[in-house]
Amino acid sequence: MLRFTTVLTLASAFSLIGGLASADSITKPHTFASGDTIKSSEVNANFDTVYGQVNKIGSVFYIDQTKKHIGIGEPPEAPLNINVAYTGPDQKGFVAYSMLGNLQTGRLSVGTVIGSLDASPVLIPRSSNQDIVFSTFVASTPIERVRIRNNGNVGIGKTPSYPLHMASDAYVTTGGVWTNASSREFKENILNLSAADAQTTLAKLNPVTFAYKKDPAEKHVGFIAEDVPDLLATQDRKGLSAMDVVAVVTKVVQEQQETIKKQSNEIQELRSMLQKTLAGIASLKQEVNHLKSERGNAALHPISY
Repeated sequence: MLRFTTVLTLASAFSLIGGLASADSITKPHTFASGDTIKSSEVNANFDTVYGQVNKIGSVFYIDQTKKHIGIGEPPEAPLNINVAYTGPDQKGFVAYSMLGNLQTGRLSVGTVIGSLDASPVLIPRSSNQDIVFSTFVASTPIERVRIRNNGNVGIGKTPSYPLHMASDAYVTTGGVWTNASSREFKENILNLSAADAQTTLAKLNPVTFAYKKDPAEKHVGFIAEDVPDLLATQDRKGLSAMDVVAVVTKVVQEQQETIKKQSNEIQELRSMLQKTLAGIASLKQEVNHLKSERGNAALHPISY
């Protein structure tokens, strides 16, 4: 294992990482001109300068000529190994720039380098109780985009409290249930859905059976996004929110329940009126029978209803 092969190789490698390591520029203590007599002090001064700079760079770079591997900050176990301390506001770990590979404990082993060096940093934790964080730069400031916690929870734009947790606060529960973010604090322009709009929308929904082209064997029941009423349509008319449909159905069912309640009250009132009418008829019948009995006529036959 060599620390370096030539100054050109190390300088090229240093240029590749664009400042991941710190080193001074190589300066010449003496410039030789044609015909100059070379003094031993001048040779030694030039040699000491180059030697010192090479040692500075060599303390950062490791080159395995046999395997054609390069290590930055540690001997390489892959085509390119990077081990550079990251001092973020709340994390300590390592930074890798636009690279693909397998993650190992305490370092990032990279098989392929893609993109440029000012691309998104990946925070690889040094210990198992830290998170893995993927960020992108906005105005030279890293903004967290994805966080993988050591318990396996994944957060998109936030630290996750559930197996999958979105920045909007929607999440997937441990049991696998998708839960929409529905707090009042996330919403604005809140208006009651009218019964007329809900009924019109529900009447225009056309349930269908279908299969997704990517999985023809699995059958589904649902709606076609392009065909639903405007109240349920998304801007691109390519998707649907199940909760939107539930809200429409809920409003229609609530309205139907109100109608049923009114009809039930009306039926109860009619039943009460009928009972009073029957009671009045029975009373009249008794009076008629009583009058005929006094006149000696036969009693009226009971009236059947």
